[in-house]
Amino acid sequence: MFPYIPIYLFSNTKFDSVKKIKNVNIPILGIHGTRDEIVPISLAEKLFNEANAPKKFMPVYGAGHNDIYEWDNGVIFQVIAGFLKGVL
Repeated sequence: MFPYIPIYLFSNTKFDSVKKIKNVNIPILGIHGTRDEIVPISLAEKLFNEANAPKKFMPVYGAGHNDIYEWDNGVIFQVIAGFLKGVL
């Protein structure tokens, strides 16, 4: 959000999601926009690959960080329902 301010110099909080995801033992559904300008899809894919099963990943082609529902044409709700049906 602040590309010219080295915020990392003022924070000691580290978010090592890739390391922590290995300790998550619940079903995971990842839905991520391929044009996300905040969290790159490469990170979402890396997290998904490290996650434990059961898991499902759905890229939303063309979507950014906050506009996924504008791109999916109702498919997301079907994917969510199918995922929940499969894990419950």
